[in-house]
Amino acid sequence: MKTRKRNGSGGFSILELLVSVLVMGIMVAATVAEMEPTVQQFRANSGAYMLEGQMRYARQTAIAQRRDVLLTFTGNNQVTLTIQDIPAGTTVLSNFYLPPTVQFLEWASNGDTPDAFGDAETVCFNYSPPPTGSCSNPPVIQFQSDGTLIDANGNQLNGSIFIGVSGIPTTARAVTILGATGQVRMYHATGSGWVQQ
Repeated sequence: MKTRKRNGSGGFSILELLVSVLVMGIMVAATVAEMEPTVQQFRANSGAYMLEGQMRYARQTAIAQRRDVLLTFTGNNQVTLTIQDIPAGTTVLSNFYLPPTVQFLEWASNGDTPDAFGDAETVCFNYSPPPTGSCSNPPVIQFQSDGTLIDANGNQLNGSIFIGVSGIPTTARAVTILGATGQVRMYHATGSGWVQQ
């Protein structure tokens, strides 16, 4: 009977396995670092779609329930929608927060959207054009039961809400509202202007 001789080359050594795991770890880390701007683009898009949806929801609720819906912009990432109760008081419909890292943010290099409702501030309603070029944001902004956007004095308001991720200008997004009709539009920055989504 013959016995076979083993030559010891039946697998990987511990050192070879450790080197392989280290190389794969470096490749994964490099891939994640390369994908970070793409992830931020997705977050900015998500924030813009959610913000646009909240504005449309506020308007549709005002029309459907024949009540004023108030918009409050708080901090750098929150929108609260409240509905006027009859005979008095309000009920919170929604406390909406932008996705992580996305905030109310505007880059001067992008300029204003084609609607030209103001780019002087991140949340800009009742914009007065140059030479002043400023926003006089009223404390109360509301959709009426006919779908129009007004201030507390009943004046129609046009406005722009700019969002993005700090330090990444390609994440710039904007949502605009035409006060006379309540029409909501969403834009993204191209680096040389804005394109409606």
